[in-house]
Amino acid sequence: MAFDLDGTLITEQGREVDAATAKALARLRAVGVKLAIITGRDMAPDAVLEVMQPDAVATNNGGRIVVG
Repeated sequence: MAFDLDGTLITEQGREVDAATAKALARLRAVGVKLAIITGRDMAPDAVLEVMQPDAVATNNGGRIVVG
């Protein structure tokens, strides 16, 4: 599953994932769902990366893609 950041995974211009969202992401990972972040931002905030533990990240509107 791929998630945008602003207004989707976190609040607009936010830097952290709320507790309920963090629990949902953990449940998805626990059942083997691969997670990805897709954002127009230059980089995903470290706090979001720690909570989500994404399998892939696309930043700069797809200008930079990191898998693994």
